[in-house]
Amino acid sequence: MSFKLSNSYEEENVSYLQIGFNAKIQDFESNFKQFDFGLTDKNQLIPLFEISNALGFIGMYDGRKEGVYSLKNSSNGVFVFVINGAFEVENRLLESKDGLSLSGIDSLEWEALSENALLIVLEIP
Repeated sequence: MSFKLSNSYEEENVSYLQIGFNAKIQDFESNFKQFDFGLTDKNQLIPLFEISNALGFIGMYDGRKEGVYSLKNSSNGVFVFVINGAFEVENRLLESKDGLSLSGIDSLEWEALSENALLIVLEIP
């Protein structure tokens, strides 16, 4: 599989995040499609994908709003990435473009510290 990435905005910088997984081919379904998840439903996680027992979510939060994610499988790990704003995740301050990987937990708690704070949560085997 390959892809091409280019910045079509000649006068602007673009911040880009790519997430990749190595999956067994029998676990992989070729049903990728582009969609607009809108983020109109604030203060909750919105499912992004499920690939080979890896789960991905995104959420936009208002300041001082809290969230919790319970892992589907307690033997999995979790990776949190802040796209925009600031969060306190498991008593750790994370700001834009900060990530945190945790294992050996059953659930993950956070609080948004800024308006329109954007967070990705990945549960990974």
